[in-house]
Amino acid sequence: DVQRAGARRLQGAVTENTLVARTTWNKCACKSAWTWQGIGSCNTSCCNLDGDVQGPWCVVEDPSCEDGLTYGYCRPARIARTSACQDAPVGWADSEGASCGDYSSDKWCTLDGGYGTGWKADWGAFKTYEQGSRTAVQACCNCGGGSKGREGCMDEPGWKDSDGDGCSAYEDAAWCTNDGQTGAGWNKNWGTITAFQKDGRSAFDACCACGSGAKGNASAGAPAPTIQAPTPAVSVVPAPAPMTPAPVSPVQTPEPVAPAPAPMSPSPVSTIQTPAAPAVPVRENTTT
Repeated sequence: DVQRAGARRLQGAVTENTLVARTTWNKCACKSAWTWQGIGSCNTSCCNLDGDVQGPWCVVEDPSCEDGLTYGYCRPARIARTSACQDAPVGWADSEGASCGDYSSDKWCTLDGGYGTGWKADWGAFKTYEQGSRTAVQACCNCGGGSKGREGCMDEPGWKDSDGDGCSAYEDAAWCTNDGQTGAGWNKNWGTITAFQKDGRSAFDACCACGSGAKGNASAGAPAPTIQAPTPAVSVVPAPAPMTPAPVSPVQTPEPVAPAPAPMSPSPVSTIQTPAAPAVPVRENTTT
């Protein structure tokens, strides 16, 4: 039974959620239990009752902390995000709430995208627990996925937005992703990231964590790269040497054929003259 297997799989994570205070990306305190009309109830502080692609969310204790929103997206306890790779989306969790950190610490996956020693066969496949059309292998750096950064990228020195926030603030609060998208921590009531540009440059132009920086030219909005499964080694059998074709005898040109002699014209046929019949004497009537 997949559901029971999943419940056993997440037993530890549920216990942890009930003991650890959770916050949103903007460091606003989450309620430990809440109900959202028309969706359902959450008793573990952070849930994803509606399958939101941004991951688990919560009802906050103080809406003013989220600039008027009564909810926010939850900051995971463990975040796999480095200059080389960033979970995509940041804060991703599977359909049962397990984060990329859970997959890594519990050895459910391997760095090359395989099943780890902690994964039980009766739990089924990673795809069974996908969220937002992504599995851990696609979303998590520690499982071989995530969004890869660019080597040698540096934030634009001294850049800050029109509110005075620099690249480190954007990265820490997950306001953006390093493939040039709006992150889980960005409050939709704030408008767009580009609205906070300064001197014609937004975080998308200045910050590596947002897909740009002083080096590299990745365009904002580019899709996260697809991680290809390892290709098994294939034994290469050398092709046989090409056979030398047998020599071809030259084509003999046939002797020219003498033209047939023109047909001889038949000799003229003499016309046989029929001799005239001898004149028959005509008896004259003589009247005496």
